[in-house]
Amino acid sequence: MKRYYSLIYIVVFSLVLPVLQASAQQVDSKLTCIFIYNFTKYIKWPPNTESGDFVIGVLGDSPVEAELQKLTSKLKVNGVRNIAVKKFSSDANASTLQTCHILYISKKESKTLKELSNTLSSSSTLLVSEGMGMANKGSTISIYIDEETDQIKLELNKKMLESHKLKASSELLALAVVI
Repeated sequence: MKRYYSLIYIVVFSLVLPVLQASAQQVDSKLTCIFIYNFTKYIKWPPNTESGDFVIGVLGDSPVEAELQKLTSKLKVNGVRNIAVKKFSSDANASTLQTCHILYISKKESKTLKELSNTLSSSSTLLVSEGMGMANKGSTISIYIDEETDQIKLELNKKMLESHKLKASSELLALAVVI
């Protein structure tokens, strides 16, 4: 009889675990989206980029795109500017990607980060990725979970930020690990 209950627990646990993991992924995506939206408040773009929709691009398949669509449908940049969320495939050309104010690079596309960084070096595009050390590999801002503290942290590549003619607020600089 004990063996029967053990088998039931194993079956139930194996059915529930993927749901719990999917739920955790959604929370991560939601937090990433909140960070991305808040960058619109703490980063200043050059005056020549202040007309039309504020474009947030997502490169590659990621649950972040759907979450950004939901989040930004009710929000505006500085209370007045509409936000357009656009999904791009890995073969998108540079001129298309340069229309983005913020470009989120999904984990699957992070292998192209250095190339993207070089391609978009003359644009005022904030490159956002996930994972510790990605700011050293071409991302402007990287969001990651510190393994020791289990807290979400930000890496900010200040040289990259300046080369894209972007300015971070003192509040953002105080929160981030500046590289």
